[in-house]
Amino acid sequence: MSDEVLVSRFSAGTIFKLVAIGLGMIFFPLMFIVGVFSFLGAEIVTVNDAYVTGVYGFLVSLFIGAIMTFILTAILGLSITIGLWLFSKILPVTFSVFK
Repeated sequence: MSDEVLVSRFSAGTIFKLVAIGLGMIFFPLMFIVGVFSFLGAEIVTVNDAYVTGVYGFLVSLFIGAIMTFILTAILGLSITIGLWLFSKILPVTFSVFK
């Protein structure tokens, strides 16, 4: 069973929050796994064209994941905000909410 919700306008904060959650749920586990491999000696993470391993490689991979999430959230959040703002000038958006 689902209900339909009619949305005439989104706030930019809501859009950025949804994008950040979605990207964070992908990048942080991925970079955690890369960090574990780097901690175990795999030459995966580079800083200034030099491979880093061990604890430093683990920490750098987590930092890279945070930076990637932040930059992509800024780019995609702004793009989605502008796109939905333009679309809302034409038609309202409807969503199906499942219970």
